[in-house]
Amino acid sequence: MEKEDKPEAGDPTAASPFQTEPPTAAPKADHSSDHDALPIDSNLSGNKRAGDTPDDPAPPAKRLRESALRWSLVKCSLTTKLSADKRTMTCLKIPGDTANSVMTTTPAEHFSVRVDCQGTTENEANTDLWVGFCRAGAFQPNGDTKGRFCKLLRPHQAATEGDIEVRLDDGDVLSCHYDRAGGRISFSKNGVDIDRSYVDVDPDDRYAVVVTDCHGVSLTLVEHDD
Repeated sequence: MEKEDKPEAGDPTAASPFQTEPPTAAPKADHSSDHDALPIDSNLSGNKRAGDTPDDPAPPAKRLRESALRWSLVKCSLTTKLSADKRTMTCLKIPGDTANSVMTTTPAEHFSVRVDCQGTTENEANTDLWVGFCRAGAFQPNGDTKGRFCKLLRPHQAATEGDIEVRLDDGDVLSCHYDRAGGRISFSKNGVDIDRSYVDVDPDDRYAVVVTDCHGVSLTLVEHDD
């Protein structure tokens, strides 16, 4: 099985651990092509993202409904609190150099999360928030989860070269789309595609997952008519 290279904590030059997926613990996962899946930008004029500038048109109003998906009590960090209906996850105080992760109980090819709270800003070094898909065997509750993720930035947070990311504010909705047949994972903000996606993704079962190192982050699973 291939050796997994992980960046050192606090090393700003280390590659993002969320851009590619390593093999899972399954013995036959050595030949996974997930390492070859690269993000593409279908908007080649300046990496513009939906909602990043005042000139972007306001997205049409969408009616949010209760999602059928639920966060898992089993696949959940001890410092993550789930609501009674298991649709809302909230990060409690996180020990240094660790992160919170939570996964849904069932696989999904589409899901949406509403940003209820982006968390505290008391530690600017701990503001990472990633939402996307992972395979069941790749989930780790301590934050080492690997998968296909979109990084959620605060409205004025600086972008990172090479990452798939989008700026969101409280109340915004991020939708994640997994085209299993087409081998593509894409993302939309408030119903508007952000023009960044992963391609050549293996057609495995994938689960909705959140990984963050920020205290107070709160996200709710919703249905969004993208």
